[in-house]
Amino acid sequence: VSMALQIFYPDYFGGCWAGFPDSPDFRAFQLVNLYQDTNAYVNAAGFERPSNRFANGDVRYSMRHELQLENALGAGNCYGMSGQQWGAWAAVYGPRAADGTPVPPWDPRSGSINPQVAMAWRDYDLCQLLDQHWTNLVPRLQGKIHAWVGTSDDYFLDGGLRFFAKSWADRKPTLEASFRFEPGAGHGWEPQPWLEQLQEMQRFIEQRAPRTAEEARAALLRAKIGHGPACPHCRGSQ
Repeated sequence: VSMALQIFYPDYFGGCWAGFPDSPDFRAFQLVNLYQDTNAYVNAAGFERPSNRFANGDVRYSMRHELQLENALGAGNCYGMSGQQWGAWAAVYGPRAADGTPVPPWDPRSGSINPQVAMAWRDYDLCQLLDQHWTNLVPRLQGKIHAWVGTSDDYFLDGGLRFFAKSWADRKPTLEASFRFEPGAGHGWEPQPWLEQLQEMQRFIEQRAPRTAEEARAALLRAKIGHGPACPHCRGSQ
C-alpha cells in the first residue's frame, strides 16, 4: 500500500518504506504469473503450487488448500467474498460482476485463470504503471522508494519485489531507489529496529521538506497533478 500510494501520488508523499510488500509486479503474484500462467493451483510442470513455506523450504500449504478455506468462508463458495487475503485482493484489483461483487481472477474450484480478469488487474500493477509513465514519474520519485524482503519469505514475496527492482536496472533516466534482499530471511524480517527505522524516516523527510511557504505551495500544486489522460486512476485529470 505504501509503495502504491507513493507511485500514484508521487509529490504528495515524501517517501515510502515497504517491508516484504505484497507483489508490486503481477508477473510474480506470490508464485503466480497472472499474465502467462493458465492455472493458479497447478504450475506448468503439473505440480500443486505452494502458497506458504517453512524456513527450510518445506511447503506449509498450497494455493489450493488456502483458497479452499477462503471458498468455505465466502458467499457462494467463492473466495471473492471471503473477507480474507485472496478475497481482499480480488476486491481491490478486480472488476465487478453485475451484482457488484468482485469477479475472481481464477475459478475458485479448478484454479483456471480468467485472462480478461487478469488483464484488468494491470491497472494496479505498480511495475506496469511505472513503465507506462516513466519519464513523468521517475523525476518525482527519486530516492523515495525503500523496500526490503527476505529471500526465503514465507509467502514468496521476494519474487515480485525482485521483478520490480530488476525492471529498472538499465532504464533511463535512472530510478534512484533502495531495495534490500536478505539471504535466508523469512516473512517479517526487518533490516533494523523500529526506533532506528523511524529516525531514518524522520531525517529523510526533514532533509527534503519545503523550506519556504512558496516551496510548500509549489509542492502542493505538484501533488494535485495526475499522471495524465492515459492513467486509469486519474480518470484523465490533469
